[in-house]
Amino acid sequence: MRALFLLRFDAGQKGGGDVIQINKYAGFVRGSGGDASFSSSLQPDASGYDLVHACNIDRPETYFQVRSVAKHFPHIPILLTPIHHSNVQRREYERHGRRGALRMVNALVPGYQFREALKFLIRGLRSRALLPAALHFLAVTNPQRKIAAAASVHLFASEAERSWCNEDYHIKSARHEIFPNGIEEVGAYSLKESRDIDVIMTGRVESRKNQVAVLKALAGTGLKVCVVGAENQSHQRYVSEFKALLAANPSFDYLGVRPHAETLTLMSRSRVYISASWLEVMSLSDIEAFGAGCRVIASRHGSTHEVLGDLIRYVRPGAAEDIRTALNEELSKQDPIDVQSRHTILKKYLWSNLGEQLLTTYRRELVK
Repeated sequence: MRALFLLRFDAGQKGGGDVIQINKYAGFVRGSGGDASFSSSLQPDASGYDLVHACNIDRPETYFQVRSVAKHFPHIPILLTPIHHSNVQRREYERHGRRGALRMVNALVPGYQFREALKFLIRGLRSRALLPAALHFLAVTNPQRKIAAAASVHLFASEAERSWCNEDYHIKSARHEIFPNGIEEVGAYSLKESRDIDVIMTGRVESRKNQVAVLKALAGTGLKVCVVGAENQSHQRYVSEFKALLAANPSFDYLGVRPHAETLTLMSRSRVYISASWLEVMSLSDIEAFGAGCRVIASRHGSTHEVLGDLIRYVRPGAAEDIRTALNEELSKQDPIDVQSRHTILKKYLWSNLGEQLLTTYRRELVK
C-alpha cells in the first residue's frame, strides 16, 4: 500500500494537532509494510499511490489539493479528515476571545469564508507561489462541499464534528466513520508516584487556546504551572499578555516547544491538566492527559465528552469564574487516581488499536 497524505502549506513551520495526527496515520501505513509520503503542494503528484488522505476541510489549500487529485487521478480514492470547528463556536471566539487587530478586521469583514479567502490572499502576497491560487479562491463558492464531494469516505473525529459539518455546510455523508484521536501505550508516560506540577497546559500559545484566562485565574496563588507549546508569532499582542503574566508569577514555567514524549512525561508529573480552548474538535491532549493520570478539565467547545463523558470536568472558555472554580475544586481533591482503570477505559482509544481500524478502512477503499 502506498499512501499520500496532504498537509497545509505551512505544516513544516507550524506544527499542531493535525500534523501529529497525520504523522500517526503515516506511521500505521509504514508499520504495516507500506509506503507513506507527504505533500503540501497545491497540485500534488499522486502517481503510483494507492490512496490519498486529505485533512483540514476549511483550509483553502485543501480545496486545490483535492480538486487537483480528483481531476488528474480520478481512479485514486480520496479519504477526508475534516478537522472542522463549529461555526457557532467560531463566532463566539471572534466576539469574545480574539485579540489584536484581527478582532476588528474580522468584525468588519462579513462571513468566515470570505475572511479565509482574504487570509489566503495575504499569504499569497507573501509567498508568490500561492498568489494565483489565492486570487482564484476569492471567487470560489462552497469549497468545503466540493472537497467533501470528492472524498470517497469521511473520517470524523466525533459525532459532534459530523453534526457541525452538516449544520455549517450541509454536508451529509453517505459514507463516514468516526475515527477519534488516540493515546500512547501506558509505557510511554513514565508515570510518577508523586506529582510535582500543579497545573499543566499544552498547545500553541495563541488566543484560540485561551491560556491567558487560566493564568489569570491562577495568578498570585504560588501554584506551579507548566505551559508547553510554541508561540504563535501572528498573535503578538496575546503572547505579550501571556509573557507579562509569566513575569509577574515566578511559579509559572513556560517551556516552549517540547518533544511529544517529553510532554507526555510532564503530564504524568502533573496534578491537573486544563484546556479552556475556544475551538476544538476532539482534543488529543485531553485524552492523553486523562491517560497520564491528570485530573482533566476540558473545554465545552469540543467533543471530548464523547470519549470521557462525566469522568472529567468541563468549562466554558469565556467564563472566568467557571474556570477559577473548576481549578480550585480539582486541585483540592485528595482521592487517589486509579491510572490502570483509566487505561482499561481507554483501551479502544490506544493508537495501536486505532491503527488497525484505519488500515482496515484503507484496504476496503483499495478493493472498490
